[in-house]
Amino acid sequence: MQPNFARKAARWLERHVGAEAVLVAPIPHLARDAAAGLVGLDLAWLRRLVDGFGRYRVDFAQIAVLSRRWRGFTRARDTYLNDWPRRHGSAGFNEDLVFPYGLVSGTAAVLEVRRAQIGMVLVGRERSSRSFTDGECDLLNGILPILAMGEAIHASTATLATVSAPSLAQPSYPGLTSRAS
Repeated sequence: MQPNFARKAARWLERHVGAEAVLVAPIPHLARDAAAGLVGLDLAWLRRLVDGFGRYRVDFAQIAVLSRRWRGFTRARDTYLNDWPRRHGSAGFNEDLVFPYGLVSGTAAVLEVRRAQIGMVLVGRERSSRSFTDGECDLLNGILPILAMGEAIHASTATLATVSAPSLAQPSYPGLTSRAS
């Protein structure tokens, strides 16, 4: 995601939904481009995310499944982060990167273009904040296509041209290639 777009998108989300933590990031270039779309968390947090991304892939796959189920940002009980590992399982994302930073409420969505997962949006609130309401999730869902389009426009053509864009919903296995559906 082009840094200026990601920064503006993250700041908009922070302001309009009252979030203390926001990450708007491309999936293929997480390490290189994500800092611009990070609000409320420090670069040490981002380094931990990037270093553990392979391990957290299971958690992000679950977020992708729920994002599709909710047709956008997760809602209701799925925004209570303390309950998440018990209800959905966890590969350590919440334990390593959510709870230590005091985040207790969160919502997330996958950015998709033509069914290819090209990015993600994570939005979190601290202990002193309230959980995400359906109205706030509706607002977030309203801008989700704009975020996806912005990511698509600002992504490199090489990233968008690849048939096998990284998918959070399906783990990749060395030596195996995905079939076009």
